[in-house]
Amino acid sequence: MINYRIPPVHRTAMCAFWKRPRPIVPMLLMLVVCVLSSFIHYGHCIQQGTSPFQPCKLTPSIGETSSKIRLYSSPSQIRLSATDRPGEMALTWVSPARLLGMGVKLGVHKKHLDDVITHGEINVTRYLIPWAVPSGGGKLKKSPYFYHTVLQQLQPSTRYFYQIHSDGDTGMAVNPTSSPVMSFRTAPLATSNGAATSVRWLFLADQGTKPNSRKTASAMLKFAGQVKEDHVGLVLHGGDMAYGNGLDYLWDAWGKMVEALTRRYPYMVVAGNHELVPGDSGYERGVPLLHRFQMPYPDASTSPPLLLNSTADGRAFWYSFDWGPVHFVAISTEHDTDLAQEKWLNEDLEAASRNPDVRWIVTFGHAPIYTSNIRHGNKTTLRSWLAPLLDKWHVDLCLWGHDHAYERLYPIRGDQVAAKSYRGVQGTLHVICGSAGWDLHDCYESTEMSARHVANVWGFLSVRTVNSTTLEIEFINNDDLSVVDSVVMTKSLPPGHVVETPEPPTGPHQQLSSTRVTQYEARPGLSPTAESARAPALNQSEPLNASESVICHMNPCTNHVSLASTEATGPRETMAGNSTSIDWWKRAGNALYSRLNYLGWLLGGSVLVIIIISIIRCWCPSAATKESVAVPAAKQRLLESAEDESDEDST
Repeated sequence: MINYRIPPVHRTAMCAFWKRPRPIVPMLLMLVVCVLSSFIHYGHCIQQGTSPFQPCKLTPSIGETSSKIRLYSSPSQIRLSATDRPGEMALTWVSPARLLGMGVKLGVHKKHLDDVITHGEINVTRYLIPWAVPSGGGKLKKSPYFYHTVLQQLQPSTRYFYQIHSDGDTGMAVNPTSSPVMSFRTAPLATSNGAATSVRWLFLADQGTKPNSRKTASAMLKFAGQVKEDHVGLVLHGGDMAYGNGLDYLWDAWGKMVEALTRRYPYMVVAGNHELVPGDSGYERGVPLLHRFQMPYPDASTSPPLLLNSTADGRAFWYSFDWGPVHFVAISTEHDTDLAQEKWLNEDLEAASRNPDVRWIVTFGHAPIYTSNIRHGNKTTLRSWLAPLLDKWHVDLCLWGHDHAYERLYPIRGDQVAAKSYRGVQGTLHVICGSAGWDLHDCYESTEMSARHVANVWGFLSVRTVNSTTLEIEFINNDDLSVVDSVVMTKSLPPGHVVETPEPPTGPHQQLSSTRVTQYEARPGLSPTAESARAPALNQSEPLNASESVICHMNPCTNHVSLASTEATGPRETMAGNSTSIDWWKRAGNALYSRLNYLGWLLGGSVLVIIIISIIRCWCPSAATKESVAVPAAKQRLLESAEDESDEDST
């Protein structure tokens, strides 16, 4: 057995290490390295939406057990979208290598699918990624392959099963592969037995690929599966989807994250500043948006598909479509000075207002034209020409994002609040919901237009047309699917229309936390009738005053204390208005926690540096230590030589 003992010289050096001046320069260099690596690791993980204490990874799709994104050669990131023609459904998917022999099977029975789309009916696109190349040059990267097709001759209100298959790819030599059998439901007719069909859809904005972003997608999927009354028909996304900002792999991460939704429900998107604005989008300029999504843009039938190295300049980013009795209009708020969009929108709204099958007109876009959020403010240039069109053609509802919070405004007409009671007024209801996962903005000031805002809850909207005159909106909490805020809007009934009487709402997510009533003026040529009295009875309680929940608090956007009136006309709503001091401390605690994560990496790196230097100094003695060892050795040799001389003399 080997009994190893530390030599006395090394023990001496170990003890003397702390008595001599520290090696400051090496320790500072190692500390700088730790700081830089911590910054890189922390920023990389935050960009990908993961914790710095875990290995950085891309966000998997909902229900995926693997912790990494894999772009298989089989069809991936499958997305459905509506078209501007009845009886159609657009279909898009992605693959890293070019798939051969592509096709789509379709049928009303899961086990009996027929080939309806062949390889020649599929449009394949791809784009270069010049914004990811350094200024010094380099090889241009290419995106995955995107496949677009349209399913036609579909029956309304019908559930279809479909499957995408291929004969393999050109780059990985895999065997023929196919996607799972999936399903979707087509749009209903505008009316049924003379009554307007009920439609439900979900709305979100400003999502990204962070943990809360994934939670929003999961909560929406769970909500759609639990809702008992009027199933979810489609999903609207109000811009700032992946926050790719020039990093193309984040688009793939986001596509996988929301795939469980996009392959079941038509997913309609509109461009935000992080898709179009050069600086905010990492100079993507809308190229990934036009390639990855198949929206019914007005120039889609006349303009050829984007080429590999082409840009999206000059393309239209606005469109409209009908889903049941609702006419949806997607507005590009980043083209706020584009006369082509203004002209197109005026013609589109005029046609919709004169269509007897259209009972509701709903617009959705990114940046709101009315808001009390002072971080971004109002889109005044867009408002100068959009607001008159909303009033002229009696648009019912506008859905916005951009402000990372929830806010509901009073009905607005002529740039003014029509009424605060939500009864017997004319105007357009504006709702902002940008709480899908990127971050939250509590930057509100008390304004006359704002009825309520919630800046400390992650969530999405559920909107439902009850009948021809009643529409309800609910802000759903991601955590427990509870209703944080709700509003019921009614309007006058066109002549000759029959109002169906809905059953009372059931289930925890159907209970309205508050009820508001709005009666709109009939569109031109239509006059109210006694049928409007047959609408369901609603709670006629007076709404809370706009200033009832405004308190003295520190505004994180202006760094000053805002003092507003605390007078209230009714019971205070705990989730309404500006956050309380307790919520402020919660936010401060979260900010401190994020900084402690960074501090932990610094302390750990510093301790590691000290340990390494201690080991080096203890096991590699300095020159002074070697000199102290050499002196006793010389004395020992002198003594030995003296003894030898004495022995010779005695001899």
